[in-house]
Amino acid sequence: MPTWPGTLPQKFSADGYDESPPDNLIRSKPDAGPAKVRRRTTANVRPYKTSLRMTSAQLDTLDTFYVTTLVSGSLAFDWQEPRSLSTKSFRFVSKPKYQAQGGDFWNVALDLEQLP
Repeated sequence: MPTWPGTLPQKFSADGYDESPPDNLIRSKPDAGPAKVRRRTTANVRPYKTSLRMTSAQLDTLDTFYVTTLVSGSLAFDWQEPRSLSTKSFRFVSKPKYQAQGGDFWNVALDLEQLP
């Protein structure tokens, strides 16, 4: 499995960081009484949104990693999970977004999911 490139930032940025538990419930409303709730699966993805500050050279590396190595984001990759610091498998939910910050710097927004 591909690994997040070592030349890119290795930790999620606190700026814009958003993580939540997996959405793993199904609710159904009966004709009367409280809703019925059950677990959807035994394992589900955990969503992450974050941004990273990169140089133009790092942005080129990320672009190549996303387009070529991950086949336009269709493959998963290993990266360090930010709270436990253990290696987990991630996948892009949507393509990364690049925003110029002036000079040689870019803000890169990532929408990822951690695979079970």
